[in-house]
Amino acid sequence: IMVPGALVTLNLQRSYENGFYTNQVQEQAMYNYLYQNNTSLATRYHDSASFPQIEQLQSRTNEILNYISGVQIKMIQESEGKPGEPAVSADKIKQTGTGAVIQYKLLSKPFHPAPVNDFLMPECTIRKNLDAIVNDYIDYLTGLSQGEDLKKFAGVLATANYLPSGVPDRPTSLMSGLHSLEFLKTCVLAVEADVIRSIASR
Repeated sequence: IMVPGALVTLNLQRSYENGFYTNQVQEQAMYNYLYQNNTSLATRYHDSASFPQIEQLQSRTNEILNYISGVQIKMIQESEGKPGEPAVSADKIKQTGTGAVIQYKLLSKPFHPAPVNDFLMPECTIRKNLDAIVNDYIDYLTGLSQGEDLKKFAGVLATANYLPSGVPDRPTSLMSGLHSLEFLKTCVLAVEADVIRSIASR
């Protein structure tokens, strides 16, 4: 999942064509599929002795997904508003059973660089909080199993794999930042699915 997604992210930073929006929608479709698949997977083990642990895992996963979605919403609100006055932008965000869905084609400033600078750079408070939340989630996952494979797979979630590690050579657009966060959410769900199977197989 990581390599194709990283290549798409790099491509999106330079894309201003309609295909850009198609890529974003496809990433959302992947997220929705994994979310529904994991819900179905957990339901399959509802009567097993491991279900309480699976249920707790889902709760922890939803917490991190909601936080990432919250960051995306804040970025959109900043881009749609005036300096120091974030816009509500209710029409830009659709709430669904799988979480917030961004209406990318309705964004008025999709390539605005300020939100990435203000939220996703390493020195930003929001980014520091996200790093801490993801690291705590990784610690939680690795604590569920002593297996080395799980520990290595959990490393896929490190935010440095998706978000800026320093000042970029060129400004990073809102759309590219949103895609990176969407991709991170997808990877969280991919890891969750693996952990659910690991718990259920004991």
